[in-house]
Amino acid sequence: MKNATLLVLLSLILFPTLAQVDPATGVPRKTVEEILQQRNPAQSRALLAGQPVQYLALDFPGGRKRFFSGDKIKFRLRSDRRRYHDVIYGVSDSTFQFLVENPVTQRGEVLTFRLPDVDRVYTTNRVPLLTEGMVVFPAAGLLYFIMDVFHPGNQLRRGEDFRVTRGTAIVTGGLFGLGYLGYRLTFRTYRTRPDGRHRLRVLRTY
Repeated sequence: MKNATLLVLLSLILFPTLAQVDPATGVPRKTVEEILQQRNPAQSRALLAGQPVQYLALDFPGGRKRFFSGDKIKFRLRSDRRRYHDVIYGVSDSTFQFLVENPVTQRGEVLTFRLPDVDRVYTTNRVPLLTEGMVVFPAAGLLYFIMDVFHPGNQLRRGEDFRVTRGTAIVTGGLFGLGYLGYRLTFRTYRTRPDGRHRLRVLRTY
């Protein structure tokens, strides 16, 4: 009965989500040119014309995340605990810029950040099933817990009003654990160092 209840809950909650996920990779792979065409048509035309385009590259073991002009980036500086989150206005050899409005002059001003000054970069990565499971799995665990502990049929069978069994605790805790795992894999924090495992640098397309 417990297994059937759990399967029904997960099917009802996860089926709409799984229907939208590519079973192989979750998302279609895109080339640099396709990414630029979607995010910044002007830079895409420059690339097609043979002109190099600079972009930020966050290198980490097993992968690389690219930030082009027009993309949002979230980071923190070594000398400032404030988290910056804005659209990249431009990228140079060792810096990148935001375009912000001066509250006094009400005009746009360029705010420049040096790559060595960046301490941490915060990213959001979609992981098939687990990203959606951040909310889905804990919700399923909570529903399973309520239905198992407070169901009149289970109370009658056990001969007592409320009791949390070992099986209920394992299933509920496991679903909450999957939700936490999905959160940790979706929202990542990279501490950048010039010679470390996580590096933020400027690259060019050719």
